[in-house]
Amino acid sequence: MEMSIESKISAAEERLLEEKNKMEAILENIGDVVSMQSPDMKIVYQNRSHVEMMGDHLGDYCYKAFACLDTPCADCPMMLTIKDHRAHKLEKVFQTRKGEVLLEINSSPLNDLHGSLIAVIHVSRDITERINAEAEKTRLMSELRRSNVELQEFAYIASHDLQAPVRRIVSFCQLLENSIRGRLTGDDLENFNFIMNSADHMQHLINDLLAYSRVSTNAREFEPVDIEDVVRDVLRISLGGRLEETGGKVLVEGQFLKVLADHRQLLQLFQNVIDNGLKYHREGVSPVIRIKSDAAESGMARIAIEDNGIGIDPVYYPKLFKMFQRLPQTSGLEGSGIGLAICKRIVARHGGDIGINPNEGNGCTFWFTLPVFAEQGAEVESQAAAA
Repeated sequence: MEMSIESKISAAEERLLEEKNKMEAILENIGDVVSMQSPDMKIVYQNRSHVEMMGDHLGDYCYKAFACLDTPCADCPMMLTIKDHRAHKLEKVFQTRKGEVLLEINSSPLNDLHGSLIAVIHVSRDITERINAEAEKTRLMSELRRSNVELQEFAYIASHDLQAPVRRIVSFCQLLENSIRGRLTGDDLENFNFIMNSADHMQHLINDLLAYSRVSTNAREFEPVDIEDVVRDVLRISLGGRLEETGGKVLVEGQFLKVLADHRQLLQLFQNVIDNGLKYHREGVSPVIRIKSDAAESGMARIAIEDNGIGIDPVYYPKLFKMFQRLPQTSGLEGSGIGLAICKRIVARHGGDIGINPNEGNGCTFWFTLPVFAEQGAEVESQAAAA
């Protein structure tokens, strides 16, 4: 049976009332301070949060109620909305029932069906805690940066100043060794060798501390760098002796994109990781290092350096890249426990990540990401799209 006009009107009124009640329930229970002003700036609606924070000012002029003025505030966003019918925003300190607070105020026009302004919706949010937290965060970050700079300077100065006395100790030990060679036996010879080894270890430790501090204090600008050239230079200049000593091989597999990096720091990065793979090899097995590059993602190239060495128990992974960390199976071998910390610091300076994965069988794979040289990366992407 078809509804009468009266029934349709009644049903429509009920739906409108339901929607009105829903909207009022939402406005009354949100945390934001909401009010509505008429075009002459009288408060015609205020929600519960508004009353709790600002007081009950229904029917009052807003500039009299909140600023005790006879005319509208010059910076009032609501006044601007009345003039141009657009939304406006302002951050301002107000004295409220909760004390002095910083409010973020947003005003928006409410128009009728013909586009005429009938009211301005005023939504305010207390951002005092957020602003204070951001200011505290900024202060702490500034303090942390200052502390890090001071720490880096201290590490550099301390290790630099320690070099001279350690060099003298090593030199005098060598002179003493030449003068008493053949006259020491037993415990005396063992103790003397311990002194020589300790002085040598201290010298390596100081050099590594200097290298760690120089990642920031002696950094250079980034430039396009060819990974294969870096590996070639590392093997020729720094690791030739280690390769000969261990009978090891380093294989560069696949093609590598150029990266945007500090060339000198990349030499240090690849030298440290490759040297670890050569140094910590299994007894009676010649080390084989494979260097590969995965496809670039999000502008970062992922380089993997795989070895067939003694491997690393995953239980030690969390502390592997921290300072002065040496693993039980490497305790009898040379090293300062700083090399991988330097690697992490270098990769972090380039905005990348570094990690380790176990291999199936023997050894492990160190990987890290570096930023791809942008012009080349765009060219590679266009070629891939064309294919």
